[in-house]
Amino acid sequence: AYDNDYDNVGCGETEPEIYDAFIFRVTVGSESVTLPLPSGYTYSFNVDWGDGSAIGEVTSYNHANATHTYSAGTYDISISGTCQGFAVNDGVFKTKIVEVKQWGNCDFLDLDFYGCLNMTTIPNGSITGADNITNFASTFRGCSGLTGSIPDHLFDNNTLVSTNGFSSTFYGCSGLTGSIPDHLFDNNTLVSTNGFSSTFYGCSGLTGSIPDHLFDNNT
Repeated sequence: AYDNDYDNVGCGETEPEIYDAFIFRVTVGSESVTLPLPSGYTYSFNVDWGDGSAIGEVTSYNHANATHTYSAGTYDISISGTCQGFAVNDGVFKTKIVEVKQWGNCDFLDLDFYGCLNMTTIPNGSITGADNITNFASTFRGCSGLTGSIPDHLFDNNTLVSTNGFSSTFYGCSGLTGSIPDHLFDNNTLVSTNGFSSTFYGCSGLTGSIPDHLFDNNT
């Protein structure tokens, strides 16, 4: 399922800033949560935790403001600014994300939702704010709760993806339905045909034939 509804995100920002934000929904218990920020990347962003608390500034992967204590509930988290890494990587954050509402413009270099089994929805259209990313390996791996069809132009903006860039990207996404979009990888010309190992492995809900020209631009 896919959603472009940006209402009630609780960002406390002006509208142009909201539309640049990376927004995702979480369901949590009464607990402290820490954003999955890998080391080795640049961070300079504001985070709105969606519960009426003060907006925090984060300037490093292990910054104190990247951790927040919640009361049990469902909240929309908004990240505005530079956030080059957001990598769940089958870690403790994987049970919390239920929806990505907006990709935003955060200059992602590492983006992965590996293991987010409760995530049901990502935005329709292309991933934004990730123009310089070179790898989508395992990005949605194990997202068995993800439903609906793969967006037609999901990777249109990601022209620098190379080498093994789509290995296991949708591995185990058994809730996806419909057919593989004909032009899903048209703009990813740097990816060799070896870069699609297990891309759709375990996607048992996908139907129809593999598009005849799916890999025409991948040499």
